[in-house]
Amino acid sequence: LEHHSAMQLLFKLCQFWRESIKMGDFAAPSQKDTWLYSSQPFIEQIYDFKPATLPQRQSVQLVEKYVDSKGINRVKGSRFLKGSQAYTRQFGRALARLRTRHQSEVKAAAAAFLCKAAGGKQRAPRKLSSDFQSWIKSADLN
Repeated sequence: LEHHSAMQLLFKLCQFWRESIKMGDFAAPSQKDTWLYSSQPFIEQIYDFKPATLPQRQSVQLVEKYVDSKGINRVKGSRFLKGSQAYTRQFGRALARLRTRHQSEVKAAAAAFLCKAAGGKQRAPRKLSSDFQSWIKSADLN
């Protein structure tokens, strides 16, 4: 991903950190290594919010290895591969809690970025809607 031309352009605009996790630690049916990219260094704290207990799930094989008719070793995705692309609720909650922990840093960095993008002009902070505020309270992110 980081070698893609669009990502290279983005990396020139902002500093990024990356953290490797195993999705199985966040209740995915396989361990599946995943790289997380963030514009904030605290992404490395994602494991602070790893679920204490995980639901019992049967582990699945994401790939199948076989030898084709010409004797060549091959690998193909199993029927579980596509489903492994979705993030789990536990991962989403961990990410939301991490962002909430660092909310003031995130807002300050966003304000600085927007100011820089606007050519140095300050923008007035936007007031959160009451619907969004009530959603945050009901999301139980603490």
